[in-house]
Amino acid sequence: MLEYRVTLLLRSTALIFGLSALAFIIRPEIAISIIDLTSSRELEWSFRVIGIANLSLAALMSLAAAFLGERGLRQTAAIMIFTSAATAVLLLIMPGGWNLWKILLVLLQVAVAAGYIFALKGRRRNR
Repeated sequence: MLEYRVTLLLRSTALIFGLSALAFIIRPEIAISIIDLTSSRELEWSFRVIGIANLSLAALMSLAAAFLGERGLRQTAAIMIFTSAATAVLLLIMPGGWNLWKILLVLLQVAVAAGYIFALKGRRRNR
């Protein structure tokens, strides 16, 4: 059950990361305007670089879901809890105004972290 939950979450999160990475690479100005930052040429290139990094992370998450055993999946889930929570905190303190998209991004990161916590709790229940 643990493997199924973590694998499903990894694949879902990889899909979200992959789609956002493509958006960052192809049209960074849209992503910048969604989170209410002032666009500049440097910021757009920074978002493109972030997009490349997220694309590689999405690929690694897919590979982890496909090939890791239970121990590796547990460790990956623990890393994802930390990174999702840290991303939510960074989005909260990020400069720029508050809007619906920023709130949705924070809630998405909190939901992802909670999903991985729930998936790891299933391990104790099933032993």
